[in-house]
Amino acid sequence: EEGEEQARRKRLPSISSMKKNSSTFKAKVMEKISASLLSDNIRTNAGLPTCLAVSGFIAVGTTHGLVLVFDSNEAIRIILGSSEGMEYGPIYSIDVAKTNDWLVCGHQKGQIVVWDIPSGKVIKTIIGTHTSSVIHVKFLSDHLKSSAQTLRAKFISFRLPKCF
Repeated sequence: EEGEEQARRKRLPSISSMKKNSSTFKAKVMEKISASLLSDNIRTNAGLPTCLAVSGFIAVGTTHGLVLVFDSNEAIRIILGSSEGMEYGPIYSIDVAKTNDWLVCGHQKGQIVVWDIPSGKVIKTIIGTHTSSVIHVKFLSDHLKSSAQTLRAKFISFRLPKCF
C-alpha cells in the first residue's frame, strides 16, 4: 500500500507547480465574503456556512436554513429564506440554474426549496418526499426539471411550474 501511495503522489501535480502554471490552477481568497461569513451579525442571524454553489454569483447555504447570495464584487446581493427555513434545518446542498435566475436547495430534514433569485420568492417547496437529509440537488438540462438525492440514497426527479 505504501508503494501505491508514493506512485499516486508522483502522478499528481504539487501545489507549488500549480502556482507556477496559472493556466492550471489559480486560487483567490474571497476576503470580503470570508469577512461577511465570519462577522458576528451573520453568524448570529444566518448561521455558519454549510455548502456553496458558484455560478454568475456565489450562493452560500447556512446552518439556519438561509442562502446568502454574493455578487462578483463579494457584496451580499440577497438573502433567501426566513424563519421557515430554520424549521427545515440547515441547507446541505445547492445548485443554480444555467440561467442564473433560479436556485434549488436541499435541507437537513428532507425539504427541497426552489427560489427565484431576482425576486427572492419561493417558486416551489417540496415537502414529505424525503425523510432524510437532501445531500445533493441538481438542475437538469432545462431549469424546469431538477433531481435530488438523500442521505439514504433515495433519488427523485421533479418538474417545476412554467409560470415563472
